[in-house]
Amino acid sequence: MKRIDQLASGTIKADELITKKIGMNEIIEGGFETLVKEKNHVIILVSPRE
Repeated sequence: MKRIDQLASGTIKADELITKKIGMNEIIEGGFETLVKEKNHVIILVSPRE
């Protein structure tokens, strides 16, 4: 079963995959650099309101 199917069926929850939430002003340091340096991050959610 593909991940998108698991998300659609509720087998896995999207919020369980989000490992970090950052604001738009943190995309470079808080986002890209984190993904490169820390291999345990799966999905970083960028919120325009943060």
